[in-house]
Order: sequence, then structure tokens, then C-alpha cells
Amino acid sequence: MAVSRATGLSPQAYLHRRIRRDACELLANTGLPVSQIAFHLGYVDPAYFNHFLTRQSGQCPGKYRHLPRDRRNWARKPTLSAREVIELLLNQSPGLHV
Repeated sequence: MAVSRATGLSPQAYLHRRIRRDACELLANTGLPVSQIAFHLGYVDPAYFNHFLTRQSGQCPGKYRHLPRDRRNWARKPTLSAREVIELLLNQSPGLHV
């Protein structure tokens, strides 16, 4: 698949990394409640979002927000933007419509 070739990650792993990075940025740089961050990132259930981030990183979002910057390790930058991933997927599967 094109995403795997471009990033070295499966599409799911890449999207999880993007979500984790965006969540980190919002947790670190805004005072938004975790539930609003969850909704902003497309999660209907804030509890599932909390579970997802805790499972991905071993740290719940509320605790992450209060860690010193040098101990925050969730925000690994993906190499492609979300738009680039969608374009790769659409080019790989011409019948796919978003």
C-alpha cells in the first residue's frame, strides 16, 4: 500500500500516530478539557479516546498534560499530513470516494 511505502507504517498505525500527535499538541498547548479534545479529533466517546491514548502510550491524557515537556513522548511526528495520506489512498484505490 502507498501509505506503508511512504511512511514505513500501516495506514492504521500512521493514523494512530497522527491522532496521538494532535492530542499531545492540544493537551500541551490549550486548556481544553480532554472531552473537547476527543470531540475535536473525531471521537464521539471521550472515555474511548482516553482509553485509546492510555493504551497507545501507557499514560492517561490528564497526567500527560501535567508532565514536564522533556518527559512527554507521545508526539512523534508522522512524515505525511492527513491530506497526503488521503491522496495516497485515493490514488491507490481509484474507485474509493471520500
